Amino acid sequence: MKNDDFAKKVVLDTNSLIYSVKSHVDLLDQVTYLLGRCEIIVPKCVIDELRGLSTGNIDAKTALMMLQRFTVVESKGKGDLCVFNTALEIQAYVVTNDKNLAMKLHENGLRCMMFTARKMLTYWNFRSFR
Repeated sequence: MKNDDFAKKVVLDTNSLIYSVKSHVDLLDQVTYLLGRCEIIVPKCVIDELRGLSTGNIDAKTALMMLQRFTVVESKGKGDLCVFNTALEIQAYVVTNDKNLAMKLHENGLRCMMFTARKMLTYWNFRSFR
């Protein structure tokens, strides 16, 4: 799904991609269910991290293959900072299971989605993680 006309943009981080593979969750279906039509974005730093993890890690290798369905963008930095900066720059939602990143996103006015114990994607509620 690649189109600049989408109103909503969603940035994926490394752990959300690996989790979706490991848990057999269709990430695109889950995001579409919550937000409707949107553009899924993967920062280049996430691809680099997945490549580094892919040696001997079938989930990371599979996650790399999934990326053909999404828009890849250039990014600055590494890890959570890179995901945060990308989301901030384009004012996007973020899918992550990292509570520290989720809190930083919330503090900067960005929305976040996380997987529940039932493998369902939901909006992150910072009040429940205090």
